[in-house]
Amino acid sequence: MGLIVAQQGIKGSYHDIVRQDMFPDSTMMGLDSFHEVVLAVEDRSADIGIMAVENSIHADTPAALELRTNFERLEIFGETVLDITHRLIGAADGDIDEIRSHQVAISQCRKRARELYPGVRLVESVDTAVAVEEVARLALQGVTNVAAIGSRLAGQLHPHLAEIQTDMNDYDNNQTRFLIFKREDNDIVDLDPDKADKTTVRLVVPDRKDGLLDAMKILSYYDVNYTSLIANGFRYDSRDGEIVIPAEFTHAWHDDRLVQAVAEIKSKLGGKVDNLGSYPTGKVLKV
Repeated sequence: MGLIVAQQGIKGSYHDIVRQDMFPDSTMMGLDSFHEVVLAVEDRSADIGIMAVENSIHADTPAALELRTNFERLEIFGETVLDITHRLIGAADGDIDEIRSHQVAISQCRKRARELYPGVRLVESVDTAVAVEEVARLALQGVTNVAAIGSRLAGQLHPHLAEIQTDMNDYDNNQTRFLIFKREDNDIVDLDPDKADKTTVRLVVPDRKDGLLDAMKILSYYDVNYTSLIANGFRYDSRDGEIVIPAEFTHAWHDDRLVQAVAEIKSKLGGKVDNLGSYPTGKVLKV
């Protein structure tokens, strides 16, 4: 039996595009929420999980913070970036007065939708591909006034639908980054540490004056470059008096600079840096 990959959404979703590119022979486990995806990997129902963690327009997702702060047994081992152009999909002859999609896709296309269809109702669905599927069912029933924002792949799964608009984006450079993860004790994926050039960590510092600032000074001293330090996503643990902050570095975990910085954060500050995964920079797919 091949790999089972858990993802939020069904066939044709943006998560599914990542799955098909990275694991073309895998079996999809489509779930309704990111939390369910993480749990499926944790309880071994799935071998691998895929999660959208940040967007160039909307920054980090709440699910990303959950993955990087609350779960102890997961290992991130890859990433992919989708350069997304949202499509409007529906019946070719429809007089559109309602558009459905996932809330994030709607927020990225709201201005364009209202310019093209003044007075249009924007209705949230659990997933972009689910929205397209809903529109496909309605079209078969003769309802042609409802369209969906989704991927080109989602539209292609329903031949009786048309790509009404080829670009619904309000903004250029709409990129979404996806992390790929597994249980840390699952060796089903062959990893090469020498190819890693990024590391995601959980930075834990004592909750005291300048605790986080001191940690950042140490990172700077050792010339550790971070691409993400999610200060607005910290978790405060009142039991241990700690602040937990997700961070990402452009270094492999075994890079000497990071090794020395981590050792000093532990010895001088009484903090710790948990390695959530070291992996190579992912490719960009235009969809």
